[in-house]
Amino acid sequence: MKGLLCYFSNSGNTRTACTYIQRSLPSVELELHDIRKRGTPDLSGYEFVGLATFADFGTVSELMARTIRELEPPQVSRWPIAPSMWACSSR
Repeated sequence: MKGLLCYFSNSGNTRTACTYIQRSLPSVELELHDIRKRGTPDLSGYEFVGLATFADFGTVSELMARTIRELEPPQVSRWPIAPSMWACSSR
């Protein structure tokens, strides 16, 4: 199974959490994608996609919100998992 975990980490805590998730799923080929450094990802070729960011005054950071808006609507369906996490399916 191939997945993509896109994140925006201001202090490094979200990146650490994503790395932990990646290491905790050895049977999944999980690529980490830093949206601050690499921009909006191409979701093609992934069976699942996750988005992670810090909570910015109880909401998603502006960079993550902009990235979500830039994703092509037919490319992604999303639903909230937690205030700072979204799960997305590219199918």
